[in-house]
Amino acid sequence: MGNKDNHHVTFSTLGLRTEVAFDIFDSRVSGRGSLAWRRGWGDLASTKNLAFNDKSTDFFDVVGVPITKDALLVASGIDIKIGKKCMLEVGYTGQFAAKMKDNAISTRIKWFF
Repeated sequence: MGNKDNHHVTFSTLGLRTEVAFDIFDSRVSGRGSLAWRRGWGDLASTKNLAFNDKSTDFFDVVGVPITKDALLVASGIDIKIGKKCMLEVGYTGQFAAKMKDNAISTRIKWFF
């Protein structure tokens, strides 16, 4: 049977971040990037063995998102100012570890008023 439970995880991140800006054809362009190492301590296991409260003997596992002890974090992006009130942003974020990887690409349009 499941009882109240807590998980305690602490993360620290050490890395470098950079940004550069310049003008192209009367548009302001900014590029950014970062590279970091993330370390996790604590309850890194994400599996629990549970059962229903009907006194059955059938147990089952609940598995959460994996938490790795060490991971490489990568991020990059570019911002392009389009006109006086609009900006286009394109970015990438990635996380790499021994038994997992996570990648994401994002785009965003900002309209200032």
